[in-house]
Amino acid sequence: MDAKELLMSSLVIEGHRDVYEQIYRKSVGEESPIRDAVAPRLIRDGINMTVYAISGDSYSHSQNTGRYLETALEQIDQFLEEAPRSEGMIQMVKTRGDLPNKVEPGSVKFLLHFEGCMPLRGSIHNLRNFYRLGLRSLQPVWNFRNELGDGVWENRTGGGLTNFGVEVIKEANRLGMVVDLSHMNREGFFQTLDVATAPLLVSHANACGMLDNPRNLADDQIKAIANQGGLVGILRVRGLGGQSRDQRRLPADGGALGAPVAEIRVSVAEGVEESLGGGVEIDGGAGLGNVVVDHHAGNQLQLAVLSLR
Repeated sequence: MDAKELLMSSLVIEGHRDVYEQIYRKSVGEESPIRDAVAPRLIRDGINMTVYAISGDSYSHSQNTGRYLETALEQIDQFLEEAPRSEGMIQMVKTRGDLPNKVEPGSVKFLLHFEGCMPLRGSIHNLRNFYRLGLRSLQPVWNFRNELGDGVWENRTGGGLTNFGVEVIKEANRLGMVVDLSHMNREGFFQTLDVATAPLLVSHANACGMLDNPRNLADDQIKAIANQGGLVGILRVRGLGGQSRDQRRLPADGGALGAPVAEIRVSVAEGVEESLGGGVEIDGGAGLGNVVVDHHAGNQLQLAVLSLR
C-alpha cells in the first residue's frame, strides 16, 4: 500500500482549521465558499473531520471590523446555510453519534470551534446560544487578554482565569463541549485544570524542551494534560519547533516533518505517548494549499467522545 492509499483508507482528523479562507472567498463574491472550495479540498486530501475555528479573538476572525459577536453569527449563518445545500458533503458534529468511525467517501465532518471567546461579549447567555447554533468546542483565550483570562502574550501581571472564565469552563463542561487550552498562559492553564470536570485538549502547541516559546508547553503542562486524560496536538508551524534535547540539528524551517517528529520523540520519552496528536496552524487564506496531516485520530476522537454528549 502506497502513502496515498494509506491516507485515503485511514480515518484522519484535522485538529485545527481557521475560518479565514471562508471569510476571504466570501469577501470577493463567492456565494458558497465552504461547499465549493473548502470542503471539496478537504475530501480530496483525505480529511474526514476538521475542528473548524468559525470565529475567535484575532482581528481577522472579526472580518477586520472588531465586531466579534456579529461576525461570529454571520460566519455560523454562512455555514448553516451552505451545509443543507451540499447534498451531504458538509456534515456537522454536534453529538458523539455524529463522530466518524470509518472513512465516508464524499463527505467531511465539521466540529465548530471558537479560537478565543471574544464573540461571547462577556455573556454566559451567548455561550448557550452559540451552543444551540452548533458550537461544540472553544478556546477560552487567544494570544491576548479577553473577558475570560490571559493569553500567552500577557505575561506581565501573571493573571489567569477571570470569574467569567471559570463560569464559562463550568458551563462548557455541563453542556458537553470540548475545552481547548491552546494559546492560554501558564496561570490560566493550571487554573482551568483545577476547574474542569472533563478532559482538556491542547490542539496545537509544542514542547518547551524543544524551544522555549510562550506558545509551547512545559513538561509539567504536558504531563498534567496526560494525567487528566486529555490530548496534546503537536504543532507544525515555522518558528515554534526547535532542537531535540540531544541537540541534533533540524532543518532551518523545521523540515517537512522534522520538528513534529523530534517533538514526538521527546514526549514519548517522557511517557505521555497515549496523549499525543498532530497539529498544524492552517490560515486557509487566499493562495494557500491544503496541508494534509494525519492527526492521531484515535486519541482525537477519544477526547471528543469523553467531552461531547
